[in-house]
Amino acid sequence: MAILIALACLFQLSFTLVTALQEKKAAKYADQVVSSVQQEPSFSAVSDMDKAFYLDSVRTAANNTYLDSISTENVYFGYTYKNVKEKEINLGLDLKGGMNVMLQLDLAELIRNCAREKTTDQFKQALALASERAATDHTDYITLFAQAWDEVAPGQRLSFDIDLDKLNGEIKNKSRATNEDIIDLLKQEAASAIDNSYNVVERRINQFGVSQPNIQKIASTGRILVELPGVKEPERVRKLLQGTASLEFWHTYTYNEILPYLQEVNDAERERISSLKAEGEAQGAAVDSIAAALGQNASNDAFAESSPLFSKLQSLGSNTACLGLVHYRDTAEVGRMIRESRVAFPNDFVPAWSFKPSQYASTPVYYELVALKSTAGKGAVLDGGVITSARVNYNQISGSAEVSMTMNSTGSARWEVITEQSIGRQIAIVMDGSVYSYPNVQNKISGGSSQITGNFTQEEADDLATVLKSGKLNTPARIVQEQVVGPSLGSASIRAGMLSFLIAFCLVLLYILIWYRKAGLAADIALLCNVLFLFGTLVSFGAVLTLPGIAGLVLTMGMAVDANVIIYERIKEELRAGKALRLAISDGYKNAYSAIIDGQVTTFLTGVILYIFGSGSVKGFAAVLVIGIITSVFTSIFITRLIFEGWLKRGKDITFDSPATRNFLQNTKIDFIGKKKISYIVSGVLCLICIVSFFTKGFSLGVDFSGGRTYVVRFDTPVTAEEVRAATIDEFGESAEVKQFGGASQMRITTKYKVDDQTQETDKEIEGMLYNALGKFFATPMTLDQFTSTLENPNGIVSSDRVDASIASEMQRDAVIAVILALIVIFAYIAIRFKGWTWGLGGVSSLVHNTIILVGFYSLFSGILPFTLDVDQQFIAAVLTIIGYSINDNVVIFDRIREHRMLYPKRELKETVNGALNATLSRTVNTSLTTLVVLIAIAIFGGESIRGFSVALALGVIVGTYASIFIGTPIMYDLNQKRLAKQAAAATKK
Repeated sequence: MAILIALACLFQLSFTLVTALQEKKAAKYADQVVSSVQQEPSFSAVSDMDKAFYLDSVRTAANNTYLDSISTENVYFGYTYKNVKEKEINLGLDLKGGMNVMLQLDLAELIRNCAREKTTDQFKQALALASERAATDHTDYITLFAQAWDEVAPGQRLSFDIDLDKLNGEIKNKSRATNEDIIDLLKQEAASAIDNSYNVVERRINQFGVSQPNIQKIASTGRILVELPGVKEPERVRKLLQGTASLEFWHTYTYNEILPYLQEVNDAERERISSLKAEGEAQGAAVDSIAAALGQNASNDAFAESSPLFSKLQSLGSNTACLGLVHYRDTAEVGRMIRESRVAFPNDFVPAWSFKPSQYASTPVYYELVALKSTAGKGAVLDGGVITSARVNYNQISGSAEVSMTMNSTGSARWEVITEQSIGRQIAIVMDGSVYSYPNVQNKISGGSSQITGNFTQEEADDLATVLKSGKLNTPARIVQEQVVGPSLGSASIRAGMLSFLIAFCLVLLYILIWYRKAGLAADIALLCNVLFLFGTLVSFGAVLTLPGIAGLVLTMGMAVDANVIIYERIKEELRAGKALRLAISDGYKNAYSAIIDGQVTTFLTGVILYIFGSGSVKGFAAVLVIGIITSVFTSIFITRLIFEGWLKRGKDITFDSPATRNFLQNTKIDFIGKKKISYIVSGVLCLICIVSFFTKGFSLGVDFSGGRTYVVRFDTPVTAEEVRAATIDEFGESAEVKQFGGASQMRITTKYKVDDQTQETDKEIEGMLYNALGKFFATPMTLDQFTSTLENPNGIVSSDRVDASIASEMQRDAVIAVILALIVIFAYIAIRFKGWTWGLGGVSSLVHNTIILVGFYSLFSGILPFTLDVDQQFIAAVLTIIGYSINDNVVIFDRIREHRMLYPKRELKETVNGALNATLSRTVNTSLTTLVVLIAIAIFGGESIRGFSVALALGVIVGTYASIFIGTPIMYDLNQKRLAKQAAAATKK
C-alpha cells in the first residue's frame, strides 16, 4: 500500500517536473530568437529605449510560440503539453501573482427586469428597502424582497407589478397566482440566472486563455469566485467579467457575399506590408526582423507575402456563413486586419468567432470566423428572452447531442416569419458574442419548437440548454471583492515560503534524530514520506498551494512529529516496565492509538470548519492542514512500524533516546492540581487585561473585515511610514493607515475613502490620488500607467485588495460562526468519546482561555510590534488552528487519565490526574518544542505577509501547552469532583 501510494504521488508530481522542463526549453528557444534579432544589422539603428521593448516583446512572443507549437503534441506518456500543464502544482495568487475576483449578481436588477413596464410606488419602496437591508442582512435577496413587500404593501398582490410572462417557471393559473407562488418563481429565476452567469463566466475565462483558472459558484449568496493566476490584464478582466451576456439569433451573410471585401482587406494588408519594407526605416526593419525570427510573415514565404489575410484564413466553401478557419494564434491578427482596414464592409456586417475549435479542422486549434448580419441596425433578429424551455435530445441517426427548444407565443410567431425568410440560408445562434452554431434553415418552422445541432458534446449541450432556459441574461454582475498580486511580490513569496519550509523541515529532522537516535531516523523517513504523500495528494486533487498553505505545510510537519512522540514515549514506558523490545514496540503502538486518533480527529474537524468558512489563501491553508493530518497519521503509524519490523527481523537494535535525553522529565511528581489556584489567578488576570483591551484599544481590522481598499506600494528608495502617511492624508483629506510591509522601501496603505463606491471609476480615481501623493518619493519618475501597472512593473502598486462593506460584514459573521462552531463540535466530540460533559467542558474552557489570550495579543500589540497584526481571514485561521492544536494536548492528557482510572480504579481522582499529567509531560513539552521550532522558522524566514500569522501561532502553542496542563485539566477535575460530591450527597439522602 505504501509503495503504491508513493508511486502514485511521484507520478502526479512528475507533471510539474515535465512542465518545468518544457518551459525551460521554451525559454532557451526565446533566448536564441532574441540573440538572432540582436545580430540583425537593422537592430543597431533602434533607439536604446525601444530596444528593451522590442527584445521583451520578442522574448515573450517566442516563448509563447514555442509553447503553442507543443500544446497539442505528446510530451509525456501520451499527455500533451496542455494536459501536463493542467496537472502541475497549482500555485495560488500570493505565490504566482494574478487576480482574485468575487462577483455578485445584481438580483435587484433581475426583479426589475421581471416587472411590468409601469410599477407601483410600493414595488419601488420594497426594492429600496431590500437593497438597504442586504448590506447587513445576509439572507438571500429574494427573501429580503418578499419581507420588504409584506411590510410596505401588506395584502397587496405582487402580480400587479411582476409580469408572469417574463418568468421561465410554470404556474397553473396565472390569474390566481399568490405572492408565495411568485416569490418561488423569482427564486427559480435567480437560481437559473446564477447557473447561467457561472457558465458565461467560465466560458469567458476559458477563452481568455488563463492557465489553471479556478471558478466557483456560491449559489446561496448569488456570487461567483474567480481566481486567475498569472493574469496580466486586470482591467480587461474587470470588463470581461462584468459585461452582461445574452443569447441571440442572427441572420448571416455567405462567404461569396463577403469575399470581395475580404479580397480588398487582403490587398490593403499586402500594400501596408510592402510600404513598410519600401520605407526601409530602422524601426520598420527591426519589426520585420522580429517577425522573421518568429516565423511570421517570413520573406521567403511567397503566399504569406502576397496573401497576408488568406494565408491565415482557410475557406470552407462558398455558400456557408463561415468565412474560414483561423489558427487560434492568428485570431487577433485576422481581427486586426478586418477592423483596421478602410474597406467599406456592409454596415450590417458583424464578424464573430465560434465558441470552440472547429470540427472541420484536423487538429482542435482552429476557430471559425462567421459573418453575421445585423437586422435594422439593432443586431440580432431575435433574443433568447422568448424561450420558455429547452432540453437535451439525441439524434436518432448520428447519435449526437442536440438541443430542443420551445418559445412563447410572441417568439413562435416571430420565429415562423424569420425562418420563412431564411429558407436556404443559415441562422447563427450566438451566446456572449460567440457563435454556437449556424444551422441551415430548410423550411418554415411553426409552433415555436426547434432543434439546435452543432457537433455538441454532452456537457456542451447541457450548458446550451441551461443558457436557453435562462434566456437573455439581463442580470448584471459587479465586483464586490478583488485582489491583485504582482508577479514580483509572488516570486518573493515563493522564495520566502520555500526557504522557511526547507529550514523548518531540516530543523525538525535534526531535532527528532538527536532526541530519539535510531528511532528518530525512522521518524525522519516517515516525515519524508509524509511530504511526498502530501504534495502528491494536493496535486491529484487540484488543491491550490498558497503562502498560508506553505505555513500549513510546515505546521503539519511539526504536528506530524506528535504522533511519533506519543508512540515513542509509550514504547519507552513499556521498556522501563521490563518488556522485551518487540513486545514493547507492539504494546507501545497499541496503547498510543486512541490518543493519536482522538487528537488528530479534533484538529481535522477544525480544519474542515476553516475550509468551509474561509476563503482564498485561508482555504488553501485549511486544505493543506486537513490533507496533512491524514497523511501524517498514515506515515506515523504505518511507515515507522514497517521500518521497525524490518529492523527487528534483521536482529538490529533500536534505541529510543540518547544519553542527553534519556531521563528528560522522567519520574516527575509535580502536584499540578495543588497549584490550580495560582494558575486560575494568573490566567484570570491575563484574560481580564485582554478583555479590557478589547473595549478600550480595540483592534486593527484588516480590509477583509472592515471593507475598503488596500495597496502595497514598492518604492525605489527607502521611505518612512510617517512621511507616506502625511502625504496620503494631504491628498485624501482623511486618515489613511500606513504600515511598513517588508523592507523600508515597501508600504501597505489602507483607505476607506469612498468605501461604499466600488465602481471602476472610483478605483481609478483612488489610484490617481495615490500617484499624486506618492509620486514624489520615487527617485526615478514614473507615469501614472507605470505606477498602477500592478502586474508589469517591479515598483509602484505591486498588490491591491478591495472588499465591499457588505462582504466585510459577512466575513465577520462567518468568522464568529466558525469559532463558535469549532468549540461546539469539539465539546460534543470529547463529551461523547470520554462519556461525560465535564470532560468536554474542561477541554473547551481551555480553548476559550487560549482564544481570549490570542485575540488579546492582537489587540494589545497591534501597532507596537514591527509586523502586521490585523484582524482578518488569516487571524481567524490562526485562532482555529490553535483551537485544533490545543485540544490535541488536552485529549492526550484526558486519554491517559481515562487509562489510569481503568488501571487503578481505587485511586483518588487527584492522584490519578496528577499521575497522568506527569506521565504525559515529556510528550507535551517535546511536541510543543518541535512545533515552536517550526513556527519560529516561519516567522523569521517566511515573509512579511505571514509573519504576524506565524507569531500568533507560536504564541498559541505556548499558551495552549500551558492551558492544557494548568486550565483545562484542573477545570475538568473540579467539575468531576463537584459531580461526584453531588452523587455522594444524593446517595446519602437515599
